Amino acid sequence: MRRLSRQPFLVAMLLIAPALLLRSVTAAWPFFNNAWLSLHRSNPTLGPDVYIGFDNYRRLFRSTTFQETTEFTILYTVASTILEIAIGLAIALLLNSALRARSIGRAMNLIPWAVPVVVTGIAFRFGLDSSFGLFSDLFTRVTGFQVDWLLDRWPARMSIIFTNVWRNAPFVAVILLAALQTVPEEILEAAKIDGANAVKAFTSISLPLISPVMLSIGVFFLIWQVSSFDLVLSMTGGGPGNSTQVLGYQAYLDAFQSLNFGRSAAMSMVLLSLVAVTGLLGMMLLRRVESRVN
Repeated sequence: MRRLSRQPFLVAMLLIAPALLLRSVTAAWPFFNNAWLSLHRSNPTLGPDVYIGFDNYRRLFRSTTFQETTEFTILYTVASTILEIAIGLAIALLLNSALRARSIGRAMNLIPWAVPVVVTGIAFRFGLDSSFGLFSDLFTRVTGFQVDWLLDRWPARMSIIFTNVWRNAPFVAVILLAALQTVPEEILEAAKIDGANAVKAFTSISLPLISPVMLSIGVFFLIWQVSSFDLVLSMTGGGPGNSTQVLGYQAYLDAFQSLNFGRSAAMSMVLLSLVAVTGLLGMMLLRRVESRVN
């Protein structure tokens, strides 16, 4: 009997062994190798790697560049995610209403998200140029103020966040539109019969029912955007100065421009910790919201 009971276990282990091996090669080994590299002074121009313990982390946290980069990374991630969900929800409500051209609107909605990130960044970089940019010229004509969108600290930050929201809000809208269409019509009709207007029905019925989806997409975008740097690379290159620098791009520059692989590995570990904490807090909050809805 004991031999028979072991057979399903052995079969199961043999079946999942390829997946475990693949994940070990593609995830576990790079993680531990990067963690070990972060404890070394690793620069091919300075000779062999030298073990220095946590010196890379100490120098990192004392660096004003790292502090400014971390500040903007958090601002960029949180502000973009909040605006994407808010604007995405507004678009979803509009596309879910009884409009004549809503089919065309649903098709056109995904155009910004379908454009490659690098193309979006380059287009907005030219459009916001203070000398010949279309968006900059329209803003000056309408308001009478001339703003150097990509040359001043806070205008550049707002430009990056706005461009990111412009691209990702349509994708959020599609997800939330699907969630809105799962809300039972019978409940909404009953609320209307009881005298609830559209706003009351949305805040009391639809919003609580789609809140788990909103939170899920919010956690997804937080984790995704905290480590992405393609838009920053193509639009501002982290400038002016380091005002639009993000952690992922700084780790890339340390590794492939400065050849400081130890510092880059340390920054990658800090970024990984930030992603892990964000994901953990998001999952805890999601479970709490789902328990309240259910």
